[in-house]
Amino acid sequence: MRTRKTSRSSPSIKNVFPITLAVLLLAGCGALPFANPTEDAVIPPENTPTATLEVLAPVNTPTLEALATETLEVVAPSETPTSETLLPATLSVTDTAEATRSIGGESSGSLVLYPGTTAGLTRGTVQPGQVLTYTLNVAQPQPLTLIMGSTNNGVSLGVLSPTGTVLLNPASKYSRWQMSLSAGGLYTIQVVGGATTADFELTYKLPLPVSFAAGTTSLTQNGTTTLGYLFSYAVRCAAGQTMSASLNVPSTTATINIYGIVTGTLLAPTANLASWTGSLPATQDYVIEVVPAGGAVVNFALTVSCSGTPTSYSTGEITFAQWTTAAVRQGTIAPGQVITYTVTASYAQPIILDVESPNWDVTLGVLDPNGYYVFLPSMNWTHYQTQVLYPGTYTIKLYGGATTEEYTLTTKLARLMNFPNDYQTTKTYYGETTLGYVQTYAFRCSAGQEMTVSLDVDNTKAYLAVFGLQSGVMLDFHAMETEWSGTLPTTETIVVEVIPRGGYLVSYNLTVTIP
Repeated sequence: MRTRKTSRSSPSIKNVFPITLAVLLLAGCGALPFANPTEDAVIPPENTPTATLEVLAPVNTPTLEALATETLEVVAPSETPTSETLLPATLSVTDTAEATRSIGGESSGSLVLYPGTTAGLTRGTVQPGQVLTYTLNVAQPQPLTLIMGSTNNGVSLGVLSPTGTVLLNPASKYSRWQMSLSAGGLYTIQVVGGATTADFELTYKLPLPVSFAAGTTSLTQNGTTTLGYLFSYAVRCAAGQTMSASLNVPSTTATINIYGIVTGTLLAPTANLASWTGSLPATQDYVIEVVPAGGAVVNFALTVSCSGTPTSYSTGEITFAQWTTAAVRQGTIAPGQVITYTVTASYAQPIILDVESPNWDVTLGVLDPNGYYVFLPSMNWTHYQTQVLYPGTYTIKLYGGATTEEYTLTTKLARLMNFPNDYQTTKTYYGETTLGYVQTYAFRCSAGQEMTVSLDVDNTKAYLAVFGLQSGVMLDFHAMETEWSGTLPTTETIVVEVIPRGGYLVSYNLTVTIP
């Protein structure tokens, strides 16, 4: 089984109802769609022979959505912790009765930002299978974050661009979504009911874009937390630069949250800090949120700098941060352009590739260490997975489509795991979602074996995905489960992924039993 062009987006994050605004107005998110990195060099395609590696069944595993920070990014879904500060009722642009009346995508109202803030909230009730449609007028290119909370966690989102392009397919059933919008205009936000009637809260955030003056690397923004609600800024910085952000007030007065619109949390709300300095993992928009303590009105000055020489991750070797199993590269590709990356894999190591683009028009080609195509570019695949037959350096090629597009390439190399001896059937692995990245394990199993997998944390912190390289999905990451068991259909390599919610650092024990 092989996958051609398919639409993917990030897994949803924590759904809690009622969801208070300031986290919903508060914190950052994780990896979600596309930033606008630098363009890559054009590299002509080779005319080498085709396929020597077996292409195994692709699966719908978390990609960028599961990638949290990139330093070479790694998979980790996007989420924001909640706070206890509610938005005022005036933020609701549609009351429960109005929302309930809107069936099958009928208009439910316009979403507006509360005056003096960078966010808004609307509440309502949605019936099973009902679609409520809202519009949000975006004045300029800037990041947008949507957070859905509902009583049964079954309400999901859809997003359409001003031209009608689907940015988030409702069928994906995500309750969290964020993206750097490339243009202003009237965006359509859909609230999609689940299996039962549910109350919901939709929080939407539009951080204020700020930029450095020509020839400078620092800026200061003065502001006030209107009615005690947080205020968000977005600044574009490059991979490899050092960011510093600080408030002129102590952390007992106000704190900051920082996250990359693609790669996720850099400084979590739980840190309760008023300043931060660190290396940036990717070229993207970074959101800095000023959060007043106790919902107070705070006058502040926020100083942000991005200095140092950028690191280009657009092309070249794909490497992995220590203790991580995945990496992300972003860039812009022109029509007909070919962009080349390389990655080194060991014998029998599972390799999983996904490329995402707004129109799903960017496709893959892969050459093995001997220079032969694993599959032809003309197949127009956006997903590829297999178990490596030849150790060495693989060449990944991205092919531009009909228009210039931003793309995100996710590469995962699973850790091969073995039981210490033939008599042991259960093994517990201690792990940590380093920098909030997804951790990927691989086990060689036989047909008919019973496999049981469990995490010792609840699904508000992390959850599992399980799939066979040949047979495909066994436990979909959308289910957000921490336990799975089943009879294996064929002799193959089984991949188990631990996915942290919200790009958080999560310590866990993963227990795997294969009798």
